[in-house]
Amino acid sequence: MEKLKGEIRLFVLPSIFWTAILTTYQTQNIRRNNYSKPIILDSKFMDANLGFIDFCLRYYNYQLPKKGPQFDNRLHNAIDSLVEADRQFNPNVSLVLSFASIEALLCDNHAGITDQIARRATTLLEPEGINRPERIVKIKELYKIRSELVHGSSEEDQSKSLSEVRLLAADCLRAVWEWQEFYKRYEESPDSPKREDFLKEIDDSLNSGKRMPCKTEANWLSQYDDADPDRRPFGA
Repeated sequence: MEKLKGEIRLFVLPSIFWTAILTTYQTQNIRRNNYSKPIILDSKFMDANLGFIDFCLRYYNYQLPKKGPQFDNRLHNAIDSLVEADRQFNPNVSLVLSFASIEALLCDNHAGITDQIARRATTLLEPEGINRPERIVKIKELYKIRSELVHGSSEEDQSKSLSEVRLLAADCLRAVWEWQEFYKRYEESPDSPKREDFLKEIDDSLNSGKRMPCKTEANWLSQYDDADPDRRPFGA
């Protein structure tokens, strides 16, 4: 990776910690903005998230070279979009930027963006092939809202949809980090994982019904299913 910048703007840290919180606390209420219990960032939370937070900070501060590795550039753009999404006062703008983050992670061309996002995000986060069609439909519905906002056919406040899309973006980002960590552990290659390998594995998993090597699926499922509200990932 290229040399990092020497500064981190203060507004970046809350956004990255919020992303870590969303992907760690499997509570539906926290995603609906009515979570009444305090969020404790204790040693258990930090042990589970330090690597992910470091990953986000490094790629946010990544200095984009003119012809840098495509995966590095895309990760920087995805994290930058989430940081900007969290700075907005207008929830509709935040929703659009959250989808921009997902698009940076999962899309490889401008054709069929809705299908690319829906199918790849579902495959990345849904371990059971039998459940994927329903998830694909849900993401397409959310992306339709995004398109209506962008093209001016809707001005309705989308705060509820934003909470779903922001969670989806956070989980996609964490799943990418988990895939990279898995790749580094189990692939006998001195090179950094390539974006084309990542997208190919997602597409192969979609076609075969196999699951991706990510833990993050449970967080995403709890948004739509009746998950145990006190369940935590990472054995916490």
